[in-house]
Amino acid sequence: MQVHQVTWRHRNDYSAIMGCEHCGHQQHHGGLYADAYFAFCIIPNRYYCDKCDLNSLGEKRPESDRTMTGELQAKSLKSVHDPPKDSRE
Repeated sequence: MQVHQVTWRHRNDYSAIMGCEHCGHQQHHGGLYADAYFAFCIIPNRYYCDKCDLNSLGEKRPESDRTMTGELQAKSLKSVHDPPKDSRE
């Protein structure tokens, strides 16, 4: 992911629209930090495209880092919002 446009900045913190080098997809990321370590180590290794699931180095997102699908997310949200059942019934 490459920074295309900074949308918000306060001291060293910023938000930006970032674009994928592989598919060209653009997405907004917040919570970024403006220093060399973050720019050259964190962004290339840890920021993945939502569309093609590749980082700047061309590595696929690990299975453990993938977001839940809509169906799984709905099930997990339902279980969180449902009141617990009384075990004495």
